Amino acid sequence: MGHSPYFCQHFTSSSSLKKFHFNYLAMTQRFITLFFALALPLILFGQNRPVCGFESDQAFENNIKYLKTQIAEGVLSTRGNTVTYVPVKFHIISKTDGTKGVSEQVVLDALCHLNEEYADQDIQFYIYGGFKYIKNDVAYNNPGDAELTLQGSKDNKAMNIFMGLNANPPGGGIPGGTTLGYFSGSPSQDWIIIRNGEVNGSSSTIPHEVGHYFSLDHPFNGWDCTAWTEAEYGNPIDFLNAPCNPDVKVEFANGSNCNTAGDFLCDTPADYNLGYFDDDDCIYTGNCKDPNGDLLDPMENNYMSYFNGCAQYIFTPQQKDLIAARLIQRGGLATITTPQPAVEGTTTLVQPADGSVTPAYNNVAFEWSAVPGANQYMLEIDLSTGFNLVPIRQIVWGNYKVIQGLQSNKKYYWRVRPFNNFDACAPTSERWDFTTGTAISTTEPPYVTNWMVRPNPVTAGQSLQLEMNTNESFEASVTLRTLSGQTLQTIQTSFAVGNSTLHIPTTGLVNGLYFLTVQSAEGILNERVIIAH
Repeated sequence: MGHSPYFCQHFTSSSSLKKFHFNYLAMTQRFITLFFALALPLILFGQNRPVCGFESDQAFENNIKYLKTQIAEGVLSTRGNTVTYVPVKFHIISKTDGTKGVSEQVVLDALCHLNEEYADQDIQFYIYGGFKYIKNDVAYNNPGDAELTLQGSKDNKAMNIFMGLNANPPGGGIPGGTTLGYFSGSPSQDWIIIRNGEVNGSSSTIPHEVGHYFSLDHPFNGWDCTAWTEAEYGNPIDFLNAPCNPDVKVEFANGSNCNTAGDFLCDTPADYNLGYFDDDDCIYTGNCKDPNGDLLDPMENNYMSYFNGCAQYIFTPQQKDLIAARLIQRGGLATITTPQPAVEGTTTLVQPADGSVTPAYNNVAFEWSAVPGANQYMLEIDLSTGFNLVPIRQIVWGNYKVIQGLQSNKKYYWRVRPFNNFDACAPTSERWDFTTGTAISTTEPPYVTNWMVRPNPVTAGQSLQLEMNTNESFEASVTLRTLSGQTLQTIQTSFAVGNSTLHIPTTGLVNGLYFLTVQSAEGILNERVIIAH
């Protein structure tokens, strides 16, 4: 697939274990800035290129050894034929004014790519409880500098991925390098931080960091802060303890100490961070020799190493066993094993028609065809064909949405992408354009910042959820009508400032199309609702 290499940064300190606990998250860890703490030459990292400073601590390494024992004894079963869906909470961090956060579109791309890379392990990841949005300048600039904000947003039942402008660990990144992402294993954190530029459908950064989340170490563990060169370390090297962590043994090329050195796995060959100087060809041609004088032959296309330009990165069988065992060990995750539906194809746009002019500009109705398997649609509207100028993005539960706030007499572009929380791989529709008119239609309440009706379609007997976000409290009547205008029910209610939810019963309704109206003294909100068994 030719995707870019993955580089992370994960800082933890060494701490003695008096007693090993089954739950690794209960182990005490703390963070240090490795490159400032170690009195080692930093000349290797003076180049302006992506770097990684992952340094596993004793707790992390002890857990790897423990899991290996459990696997060998059959206590923790390994991979099977049942797909396990792992929950992911994606935290989209923007500036305080709501700008600059990554789009849901690229997050869907990243989720699709992640699932492709883990599909052969019968592991798939799903969006848990929708996207989470954080509006905070400090967190946006560098999530690692806003620990309290992240802790307030974290969901303990999911794998948490925070996405911001930068991905430097607390205290700053490596001089001269760019950190693309890191896994923080501290029990109070236990999250992944990713640089926005790495959130896409091709980067290997997220699959790599997920490997750390499931207890995989780098094959070059112990060389994380440096990379072998003959001038610096000799050839063959003449020491047995790794330069970045003297508690880790230097791994031999013949694999004789593979269970106690490197990443403690025997199907990942010895590697002294040899991919650092790789020239994007995924082929190691160096002559690095271990203490026995044997040449190293690292696995260039391993997901947890650092060689660039490989056509396809892989996990080894032992890495896959470790991932499966760690998944079982992480018993607090809201995993699912029931088969989930796939999204079958993409949608066809209906209105506004391609090249058309809308009658009004402040309330424009958008409609597209429903897609089997999809229960959500990513609607994007912008003045730019790239949807990156002043984009309007709405996740719609259904195939119809009225959008306010468009400018008059402007040419807009729009597209729609179907998805569900388990399948993010459906393609986006074709792009259509339309021009807004100059007339003003019936206005909506100005204090309503966002509102949504879901699920839509809804099964008869299941309550509709009317979710309202408003800057002012207001009273309104909520009415459900048939297509012919017959009123089925009216609810008099009030909405408080902020977020609120109104449950609307659908018991006794037959399949079909209905209209839901929210009317206040200042305006009207309309939404189409589909009842389906």
